[in-house]
Amino acid sequence: MDTTLANMNYKHVIAVVAAFIICIACYTLVSIPQQSDFHIIFPLFTLAFGCYAIILNAKVTKGFNTLIFLALAVRLLLVFVFPNLSDDIYRFLWDGKLIGHGLNPYS
Repeated sequence: MDTTLANMNYKHVIAVVAAFIICIACYTLVSIPQQSDFHIIFPLFTLAFGCYAIILNAKVTKGFNTLIFLALAVRLLLVFVFPNLSDDIYRFLWDGKLIGHGLNPYS
């Protein structure tokens, strides 16, 4: 039984470290690179995806709630960060202003 408990703690630590790396990678993806920095964007996405796969393989999550908590934590981390990778934000703001004035942005 001791080896099972030690193995479970080991997997739990790996999952927590992987979740922390996902948060750092996502924050770095949003704050540092520009659209033309593929050499930065691709490794960070790969790192985040690999850590997510590690969390799923560790099987220490107590159901779906842990993954939902991780998703919410990443989104809360990124709430006040301006998106560097998309110029569509200005189009969305313009569409919102048009809708606010009663105009359809698609017409």
